[in-house]
Amino acid sequence: MLAQLAQLIGARHDAAEVQAAVAAIKASKNVALATGLAEGAQSAGVIDSVRPQLADLFATAISTAKDSAATPADRSAAVSLLAFADEKEALPALLASLDDQKSQLVQLAALAGLDHLTSNDVAAEILRRWATMRPRVKTDSIELLVKRPTRALALLHAVEGGTVAASDLSPAQKRVLVSNANPEVKALAAKLLAGPTTQRATVVESFRPALSLTGDAARGHAIYQKLCISCHKLGNEGFALGPDLTTVRNAGREKLLQNILDPSREVQPNFLAYQIDTADGDSLVGVITSDTPAGLVLRQAYGKETTIQRDKIKKMSTDGRSLMPDGLEAGLKTEDVADLLTFIETFGK
Repeated sequence: MLAQLAQLIGARHDAAEVQAAVAAIKASKNVALATGLAEGAQSAGVIDSVRPQLADLFATAISTAKDSAATPADRSAAVSLLAFADEKEALPALLASLDDQKSQLVQLAALAGLDHLTSNDVAAEILRRWATMRPRVKTDSIELLVKRPTRALALLHAVEGGTVAASDLSPAQKRVLVSNANPEVKALAAKLLAGPTTQRATVVESFRPALSLTGDAARGHAIYQKLCISCHKLGNEGFALGPDLTTVRNAGREKLLQNILDPSREVQPNFLAYQIDTADGDSLVGVITSDTPAGLVLRQAYGKETTIQRDKIKKMSTDGRSLMPDGLEAGLKTEDVADLLTFIETFGK
């Protein structure tokens, strides 16, 4: 609540209110309030006038971010504030936090901060670290890169050069690229990320023998963690972007196979994929979880939610398809699919 009030004060940009808020924030040393104030000022386009008043807090945040004795929560909060510092100050501090292999929480906060920056070095620095990144950090890194044309081109050139595997991109991220408003991004994505051409019904039939096999649930669990966990919940595991697999399995093994291999054959309206192009030049794809006159909330993989103000939406579209990709079977044998089916069917029983 207080952070939202600080954000409102920053957006209103009343000099007396801002000065009083800064004094209160410095006295309390509340990093979340400082971040809220800076975020509000940036949304109103007045961050340059507020930034000097937060200089001491930015300096403290840099020290906290570097402090290995501080808790990951305190360090990530400090990193979040640095997103609003001057770029010459913010970029090296955020990159240093991205290099922190001890805390994924700090790394993800660093990526969120880097997303705010306009520097042309952001994409190159992220891709330079690609080989050492954890899977979740790679996912959020790609999300950052696909949003803006110059960064998207850098990502695609990395795919073309073999630094990044096309399989590292989620179906939603690929969709942003192949339907991009930027002609250069769209053309290169079409060349590098062409989807499977095999008819889905044929694929489903080719894996039908999996229905009669007794799979190994433990192996199926590993496949779920690799391919499904970012978008589907099963019990207390996973993230709710697509349908809950506990519900889906109730339709039977054959229907489950069809949903896995031909995910867009039947898509409920609340699971349709939407692409949102913003006035700031960002492109995002996800499921709309809230749609009001003020704006909407877009949910993406790993439970990430982005609020987009209505006046910032340049274009909103859907092709009626699921976020779940065609071609999930790539690299899987019939036995692997049987293992996945068995895991989902037997989970919790």
